[in-house]
Amino acid sequence: MLTSESESEHEDFDRKPVSKTNLKKFNYPECWKNDERMDRLFAPFRARSVNPEGYDIKVDFWKDMIRRYCEYNGSPNFSKSELQKALQRKGKVPYGLDIVLNDFIIKKEVRKRSEFVYDPLNSWTGWAMNSFVKKPILWGVQKIVTKPASDDVFTHLELASEMTENLQALLSEHAGRVIRFSSLKSFMSKNRLHLNEDGLNITLHNLNFQKIIFVEYEFLNNRKVPKYIKVPKPGNIATPIEPTDVALLELEDSQVKLAGQLTKIEEEIKEHDNMVRQLMKEGKKPLAKSYLRKRHLCEKKHESLSKSLLNIETSLMSVEQAQTNREVIGAYKIASAAMKTSQPNMDEVERVMDNLQDTMDDHREVEETLGKSIVPQEDEDDLEKELEDLMGEEEVPAAENNNTQLIKDPKKIPEISDKELIDLLEGLEVENNSPVKDVNLNQVELH
Repeated sequence: MLTSESESEHEDFDRKPVSKTNLKKFNYPECWKNDERMDRLFAPFRARSVNPEGYDIKVDFWKDMIRRYCEYNGSPNFSKSELQKALQRKGKVPYGLDIVLNDFIIKKEVRKRSEFVYDPLNSWTGWAMNSFVKKPILWGVQKIVTKPASDDVFTHLELASEMTENLQALLSEHAGRVIRFSSLKSFMSKNRLHLNEDGLNITLHNLNFQKIIFVEYEFLNNRKVPKYIKVPKPGNIATPIEPTDVALLELEDSQVKLAGQLTKIEEEIKEHDNMVRQLMKEGKKPLAKSYLRKRHLCEKKHESLSKSLLNIETSLMSVEQAQTNREVIGAYKIASAAMKTSQPNMDEVERVMDNLQDTMDDHREVEETLGKSIVPQEDEDDLEKELEDLMGEEEVPAAENNNTQLIKDPKKIPEISDKELIDLLEGLEVENNSPVKDVNLNQVELH
């Protein structure tokens, strides 16, 4: 039978007794109906060396049952005594929970609740401090010598992370606002997020520790309980709650309250109107006047509340504008400080530009120097004379070959007659082995 035991711990905030009533149905595994199998699972553990596979299956079964119980209970926290009462079947109590808890601890899947509160980020600083400094424990590779106490409360780390993510997703809908702890419970109920008070406290503490939200606590009946929750805008870290945040919350509450009152008064005015018409039809004029007076009173009250609502809405806009202005001024300050740190000094700029100019001048001088020729200069007159001599050697005398002279300067070829041209052609010699065709030059028609 699923029940829970009342406990109390003296920590930053107490762990209240887990509620015995839960609308969520416990999710039993299918094998829970099998008596033969459940008898084996409820029996004490035998040495792992006898049947390693069966041993591990049995450990995994009870680890899964513990997770199911935590989900059903709405909290990642549990104790051995709670499990012994909650996981009973036909009067039988599960044996071997110590072995299951030891496996949890060895694999770092659970931590003591007090250690988790000290270090929710799971860096194991709190674990090492309590385990090896404050409370030395001898533990080997396969088992822990110290037996967990029945009233030791452990936190299921994986489930705590999942519950924290679910709560964070719900709170993100109220980004940039401050909400009351009491309002959070109603939001959770509407979104069917199941967390009991202990689970809600531990997840809020986790988010607050990581600065994802800021939680302001108060003491009620010597117990530390959350009062306000501030959810920052996306991308920002949580900051402490200021008086303006609370004032804004109070104005928003008043706005909602007045809007509800106005709606109710409007309904009353409609009812009075209907009564006046009905009474006039029935001929009950004096009674109709009475309802008409009530209608007038309601209208005056409606007018007064409407003005108050307008004033509240105006105040809300002013506060929101003031917050926006403060954020803008803060951004300006950051930008100004950044520009001051990054903006170079004018003297430094001038010094850099002077150095750059000197460097460019040096570079130009180097280029000019590299461009100078290292070949010794020769006399131009001697070069001109040598060129003329070379050109004179290439000229061929006209007496050596008339044909060459004719071709040398085509523009100066003298005009000759046809007979003189034929005589010149006949005087040409043909090289040996060249093809010969008899041609009568006298028959050639010259154009």
